Amino acid sequence: GCAFKDISDTLSADTRPSNIVLTRSIEFCGETLEGIGKLYEQQPALDVVPLCEGLLEYNGIINHLPELRALQANSVNKLHQLQDQEELGKADAETVTEVMERSRVVTYGVLAEMNNFQSDRVVDFTDMMRDYLQQQLIFYTNITQRIQLALERFEPNPAPTSNTHKSNLR
Repeated sequence: GCAFKDISDTLSADTRPSNIVLTRSIEFCGETLEGIGKLYEQQPALDVVPLCEGLLEYNGIINHLPELRALQANSVNKLHQLQDQEELGKADAETVTEVMERSRVVTYGVLAEMNNFQSDRVVDFTDMMRDYLQQQLIFYTNITQRIQLALERFEPNPAPTSNTHKSNLR
């Protein structure tokens, strides 16, 4: 952008009307490119940062799923050990029943959490990706519109229609 503005400054010495239009158009192009540069600077906060934050959150959750599964497996193992001890007469039936109930609560709780996680994951990832892509679309549409405006400054002006030529032919 600065290079275009520098060229514009250099060309501004020529004060002919056609050059003034060109100089202003080049200056506008430079300002447009600087504005686009600022958009690139601001864009990550609108799309990449929220996406990465969501991914990091899920990474943390996924990293703890094995611990949750291990908790449930330990609960079931403890129950089996206690049942074995009951057969040997080292544990009473009431204690085994209490541990069995607790083991079921842990198992059902872990399964419910994992099922809920899977359902939420689909919704959350769909939302994260949709938001990311919508922000990208807005970003690139904005850039395209700015470039289009700069390009229009360089489009040739249509020649004025003249009726004098037609009237001379009569």
